Amino acid sequence: MELHDTPREVIHHQGDGGLEVAWADGHRSPYSAAELRIHCPCPECLTGGADRIRPAPAPGIRVDGVEPYGHYALALAFSDGHHDGIFRWDYLRYWCPCAACAERRARDNGIALPEPDFALTAAASSGGCACGSAATAHAAPHPLTLQPGARPQSITLQGVRR
Repeated sequence: MELHDTPREVIHHQGDGGLEVAWADGHRSPYSAAELRIHCPCPECLTGGADRIRPAPAPGIRVDGVEPYGHYALALAFSDGHHDGIFRWDYLRYWCPCAACAERRARDNGIALPEPDFALTAAASSGGCACGSAATAHAAPHPLTLQPGARPQSITLQGVRR
């Protein structure tokens, strides 16, 4: 286990049911119960592979139980009855929800995070569409079409330029 994925402290927030992990390198990772439930790595949640879209967690989902699982993971129990999630320390660190870790994940996966193009946004708000057409609105939203099993190479959002 490397220093960056070695936990120093785990705090279970009773108020919102989330967790916070303080790492040996000084980084702190705050996890909401919903984020943890969405990223549950158990076989039941992973069935169907990467193409499977997980449903949104139930409103008010909470982490009800936190137990060490050996020296390498936490076993979490959720308020929706799910209790099979074994979250390895390296997995938790990888999915840290902070902005710096999101940028690292994107960079490691070869994805450039979009930056807003304020000139394009201003043009769109003055009468044209951000896609560059003169239309003020389209009959249907710009499609994002993926073939089953495909991963997007890039995603363009209105008012955003990569």
